[in-house]
Amino acid sequence: MPLFLSDKQWPEKWLGDAIMRETESVGDSDADAETRSAPGDLGGVPQRTRATKWSHSRQASQGVPYRNVEKPRRIRDIRDKQWQEKQNEIIELEMSVLVQESQCGIGKWRPSRLSFLGSRNWMIFLLCWYCAVQGIVVNGLVPSAISSIERRFKLSTSTMGRIVQFYDFGYVLFCIPVSYFGGRHSKPAVLGAGLALMAFGSMLFSTPHMLADSYSANQDNKSLGSCSIKTPWNISEAETSALTASCEAEKQNQPGTFRFVFLFCLAHFLHGIGATPLFTIGVSYIDENVGKALSSLFVGIFYSFAVFGPAAGFLTAGTFLTYHTDFWHLPAEQISRVSGDETDPSWVGAWWLGFVLASLVAMVAVIPIACLPKVLPESLKWHRNRLVETSQASRRRTPECCGLAGTNKTAALYRDAPSQEDSTLLLTSITTRGRGPLWYKLWLDVRHIPIAIYRILTNAPFMLITLAMAIDSLVVTGASSFMSKYLERQFNVPPSNSSFLIGCVMVPMAGVGCMISGFIVQYFRLNCVTTLKLAVGLLFFSLILTPMYLIYCPHDPLVGVETTYPDR
Repeated sequence: MPLFLSDKQWPEKWLGDAIMRETESVGDSDADAETRSAPGDLGGVPQRTRATKWSHSRQASQGVPYRNVEKPRRIRDIRDKQWQEKQNEIIELEMSVLVQESQCGIGKWRPSRLSFLGSRNWMIFLLCWYCAVQGIVVNGLVPSAISSIERRFKLSTSTMGRIVQFYDFGYVLFCIPVSYFGGRHSKPAVLGAGLALMAFGSMLFSTPHMLADSYSANQDNKSLGSCSIKTPWNISEAETSALTASCEAEKQNQPGTFRFVFLFCLAHFLHGIGATPLFTIGVSYIDENVGKALSSLFVGIFYSFAVFGPAAGFLTAGTFLTYHTDFWHLPAEQISRVSGDETDPSWVGAWWLGFVLASLVAMVAVIPIACLPKVLPESLKWHRNRLVETSQASRRRTPECCGLAGTNKTAALYRDAPSQEDSTLLLTSITTRGRGPLWYKLWLDVRHIPIAIYRILTNAPFMLITLAMAIDSLVVTGASSFMSKYLERQFNVPPSNSSFLIGCVMVPMAGVGCMISGFIVQYFRLNCVTTLKLAVGLLFFSLILTPMYLIYCPHDPLVGVETTYPDR
């Protein structure tokens, strides 16, 4: 190389040196950026000077935490083995807790002779029993008894509507607390308590009949009040309206009417509380113990009994309404003399008998449901697979889960094996579950409620599906509650016949639809999107048939009001 450069060679030499310096500075800045991308690594980086030039190999040798440099294979294998051993220990402890919870019984009383209740068949049978009782009482017996209760206790239709609303009040007020706290504790115990409340409410609903006097269809005519006195022909229209209003008030404000209404409201309020765990905890209990393959089929069977229950309730009410309400202590001759027969508009059947029978049927299944295990023994293998999948999913963490932006310079963060202190705390939390003072247990239960509610309210698909179900219930609940009375008034049929029509024709079709839809989802292996499309298509088809409700039959004309007498 020449010692002296000519005037033409100086610019080329200067330009080459500048390019080399720029390239080295860019490489150093990239290395710094990659080094700083790992959180918490800045403290271990030595101070850089202009004279110091770091290469990738020198960074690794000096202990500088460069992100893209892999750990030695032997060290990584050792850490993986330690992590896997800790995870296996945690899974085994969790499974030991689940094995203890798979025993049948109540509290510490878990005899081996109750182990037969731990099968899926008994589980779905008892939950369907619970569901059928709820349908019989709430959607079968109560709608069938509305017109009879109105005549028996001289209540208006608006008052009966308020009584029916107390079921929704009880359900709405206790839905979130029962579903949240019950889901964190023993679900079978909560389900058994709900069925017990349902049984007590049914028995309480029949107590007004026991407290009231004997019913007579002609007792109103024996009173000498202003309502039984014929008004003169020259009375003014305003006075007639005032007299009619006073008569209605006198008829509805009989002594003891308020206490009967209070008992009806309280009983139906208990019905709402008792039905709360059925459709919240019950469905999740089925889903957790049968797996994904059979979940749709079992849930379809469960909801089909929610429809067959009202059918059984209407049929039972139709049978009992053919008997007089006081048949158990009045002879048949006196009943026919004071109340006529079933075709008489003032006839009141034995509306209360169905509630007593439903209460007894519900009490039979309270203890077996409460003895169900928290986890079915048949589902332990599925729970183990779920725990393994969960641990493997948490094996590595991405930069996004750590609050970092995912770029081409941020590699996946390697998750170190849990320390001995962390593992000890985790294992202790598993083995000492449910222990501690009462205030600590309550704090553990309520601390996540705001976050859970926020996540639910911000879940758009779930909220839209909930809105659709609310609109559907708005139509179905109103129609089912007063359909029996509508048939009585519109088609002039006795109460027993209207209950038979609803129980034999209308309600079973809904149950068949639930079973067929569950079979279709299970047979064709429909996913969430295709299931929603199927539901939208069926709802659109029902929308086309909605104008059929506008079809009605003309009522019989009133002689002397709407038509003349035949001899005139």
